[in-house]
Amino acid sequence: MSPCNGQGDLEGRLSFRYRKEPWLPGVLQDIAKNHAQIHEVGCGQGTDGIYLCRHLAHDGQYVGIDYSEKSVEIAINSSLVVSEPLPVMPEFYQGNAEALPFEDDSIECIYSMGVIHHTPDTEKAAQEIRRVLKPNGKAYVFIYNVGSPKVGIAKFLRAFQSLVDRILGTRRIIYELILGRHLEGFLGTMLLECFGVPHMKWYRRSEVHKLFSGLTIKSLRPYGYNLPMFNQTGSGNARFGVFWFVELEKE
Repeated sequence: MSPCNGQGDLEGRLSFRYRKEPWLPGVLQDIAKNHAQIHEVGCGQGTDGIYLCRHLAHDGQYVGIDYSEKSVEIAINSSLVVSEPLPVMPEFYQGNAEALPFEDDSIECIYSMGVIHHTPDTEKAAQEIRRVLKPNGKAYVFIYNVGSPKVGIAKFLRAFQSLVDRILGTRRIIYELILGRHLEGFLGTMLLECFGVPHMKWYRRSEVHKLFSGLTIKSLRPYGYNLPMFNQTGSGNARFGVFWFVELEKE
């Protein structure tokens, strides 16, 4: 198992993640300020979830789901060893983005960071977000931008591995060689993602509109840095940002 942003202790993960994406804490604080009930699709090891819980009001609620049972276990354990008591205790569950375990029209806010573009059926995951949102509910979703340099590099690396595998008769041989090497001081798990994640998709602006049909796109901006460890500050807005930051509303 090589989850995104490594497997270190909670404070180490928080420090690494927000050093890599220095604009993300501001986004999370705004979401926590504007919503009392937040559900995260693809919570991983709970890093963003615990950060959100630190900024929610005491009467708020946070629920995170992730496909990986191991990541959910780590998230739960992390929530029990926080350095300071949380205003809101997070709830973490194993679940599938393509079949969310929530009732129709039941959720005020959904947050999903860099997750649904790794699902086998991203369209289904987007439909699930629409299904479970309340009328006037909001969703904040980050998905890969086809025009970003990182995506260009990912395309090249995945094509290169495919060529090597065809020549050698192997399956994801480069991924197997680097498995377990997080390279946290520089690239995080970017190389593992490029070489090992079975499903990795990226979208044009027009395709984002199609993906989230049935929801109103309130804002659609390229966001995030392609060489994050060299960007210690900044708002996250970037012309060739690695993500599309999509703010959605169910009307």
